[in-house]
This record gives sequence, C-alpha cells and structure tokens, in this order.
Amino acid sequence: MLESTEMEAMLESQFQYNCEHVVPQSWFGKKEPMRGDLHHLFSCEPRCNSFRSNYPLVQHEFERTMQDCGRVEDDAFEPKGGKGAVARATLYFMLRYAGYVGRRYAGQRLKTLLAWHAQYAPDEWEKHRNAAIYVLQGNRNPLIDFPEWALRLHFEG
Repeated sequence: MLESTEMEAMLESQFQYNCEHVVPQSWFGKKEPMRGDLHHLFSCEPRCNSFRSNYPLVQHEFERTMQDCGRVEDDAFEPKGGKGAVARATLYFMLRYAGYVGRRYAGQRLKTLLAWHAQYAPDEWEKHRNAAIYVLQGNRNPLIDFPEWALRLHFEG
C-alpha cells in the first residue's frame, strides 16, 4: 500500500498542470487558510512552477530573452505573462494575511506590483474567476472589483 505522500507524487507526475501558489508556501509555512486560498492559486505547468521556485516577483531592469515561463535572475522571478493577475493575487494576500510576506515586497518590489496592477487591468476571465471563487470560498479580491482602491490601501508584508 502506498503512503499518502507517495500517492500524491504519483498523481502529480500524471497531471500536465499543478497548483502554483503566487505567494510561495514556504513564506507562510504551508499554513491554512493561506495554503488553500483560491485567490492566489493558479494552474501552472510543473516545470514553470519549479523554475519560479519561491522567488519574489520583480520587473528585471534589462530586456533579455525569457524562458517560456519567465525569467529568474538574482533570486527573483519575472513572469512572462499574467503580470496583472499575479500582482493582484499578491496584493490581495498582503491585505488578507498581513505579516506573512515580510519585507519581500517592500520598496521597489511593491511599486512593481502596483505598476503591473495598473498596467494590466482585470479582464473578463479574471472577473469571472473572482466571482467563481466567491461562490466557493465566500470572499472576493477587492482589487479586481475596485482596481482604483490599490492606491488608497496600505499593503503590509
């Protein structure tokens, strides 16, 4: 009989996608309710999830060829796409679970998240996802419903 961890590993190896925690689980000790909060969980190709590791999100200064998933440099990750959605997911996490992110998104990194949020407005897919999460989880990401609030809120790590 397989142990549960062996079963999970076997199942994960069969799937083409796995679950990316936009705020890495290692930052909050894999604790609930953060671990299962759907607002910062996205389906992801396993190789991209591994490539990102637990690096904070950044905008790298110079343009370079990026991998399909994004770019890792200096222990920081820049996603190739979805910057607005991951920014809003991270900012939501910082509002909902203040204190778990620490200084990882202070200063310029917070400014980058806010810039991505402003540059890439919520689209219909993200709005629909927010509504579906509300049905399942009972709460919404206010930055999707009211993007203008981002400039009035205080984000604590």
